Amino acid sequence: MDNEGISITIFIFLHILRFTIKNTRSEMEEAVSVWLSIY
Repeated sequence: MDNEGISITIFIFLHILRFTIKNTRSEMEEAVSVWLSIY
């Protein structure tokens, strides 16, 4: 997977996550940390 593909995947992932569980911001931030640590 190239960097652009990863960025798009994270972008979509974050929007879906924010839409489905907007009240749990800490979970979204944890997910971002996990994704960033993977790549």
